[in-house]
Amino acid sequence: MKLTKLKIIIGILFISLFSSAAVVSGATSIFKIGLDGFTLDMTRTKGKVQVGNKMVPATLSQNGTTYLAAPAIGEVIRANYKYDSKSNTLMFNSYKKSEDSTKIKTLQSQVSTLKNQVAELQSAKNKSEGWLEYRSKHFTLLYTKTYEKDIKQVEADFEKGYEVAVREFTNLLPEVKTMLNSDLYPIYIYLHPTATDQVSEGSAYNYTYGTAEVLKSEIHVLTPSAYQKKGYTLDGGKYDNPEYFTHLFKHEFIHTPQSMIAERLRGEKGWYPGGQETQWTKEGQAEYFAAKGTKDLEKNKSHWKPIILHNPQEHITLYKDNLVVRTPYIAGYMFTTFLYEQYGAKKYDTFLTSSKPTLEEAFVETFGGLEQVNKKWLEWLKK
Repeated sequence: MKLTKLKIIIGILFISLFSSAAVVSGATSIFKIGLDGFTLDMTRTKGKVQVGNKMVPATLSQNGTTYLAAPAIGEVIRANYKYDSKSNTLMFNSYKKSEDSTKIKTLQSQVSTLKNQVAELQSAKNKSEGWLEYRSKHFTLLYTKTYEKDIKQVEADFEKGYEVAVREFTNLLPEVKTMLNSDLYPIYIYLHPTATDQVSEGSAYNYTYGTAEVLKSEIHVLTPSAYQKKGYTLDGGKYDNPEYFTHLFKHEFIHTPQSMIAERLRGEKGWYPGGQETQWTKEGQAEYFAAKGTKDLEKNKSHWKPIILHNPQEHITLYKDNLVVRTPYIAGYMFTTFLYEQYGAKKYDTFLTSSKPTLEEAFVETFGGLEQVNKKWLEWLKK
């Protein structure tokens, strides 16, 4: 094959290049250049040189060598250029890419400034309300001086919630770890010193609000040392059990990535996150993930299975096209455990992300007919 010489003029620098000629549809390939990471052919057709569909000016052939003005190519394809002598390649980066990169850096700087301002405002608000701040690696704890001794244990328990969230939600939300470490998704955990209408022994809540891009979580719990420890948990346990607080705090933390997923799916076709009738999916999943891998799961199954089996209709109904869970923290927990153990996590993720408009339709599409699933459910309860 005939070799075609090509010299590139870069300022006053002359470079000799050689490439084999390939003829395609009357166009002879004389050189390859890179543009924004892609490779384009420089071709000669009837004596005219072009890159892609752009004609290249300022070329000159003399004594078998083609002289090319690199700045001219840059102007034609609107790009900056750089010659790499090691790879013998002329690389271009489009002006637009450079401009976009500059704009992105500017926006990132503005966002960073705004995040700092918001954090300062939040901190000032908390201080004015009498809260002290303790900044952990993944969240901020708000507490009162009287119960400062609770900080370390509470931090450790919520960190376990973080670990569970990253482990269990990565397949469904690959960026969950990044989001849980981002200032755009701040998490504030309030350790209340006294019981209120919403926070008491056995009662806590996670209030997460915002959008898929910016989300704030407020988790409100009664600080452990403020528990009177006179009551009993749903499954008959006592509040003075350290495992109780670990489970509760993991449960509440798990609601944060659930909300992230809900906001991501809200604008898409499908049933999730749904309304009040789908509460069991959130509470059941939070209970299951909080107990998974601990002795609590088998203990809870042994406690709740016979109770549900004694009168299933009080807890859950699966019949024809109707699925109703009446006790989200009991039947919702056990039914979610059943679904994960019987069908696996991938199936459950498919259920959540189904494009079907209702929970029942998504459920049947994923797991099969309700009566068929109900039969397996009752068998599982008897084990």
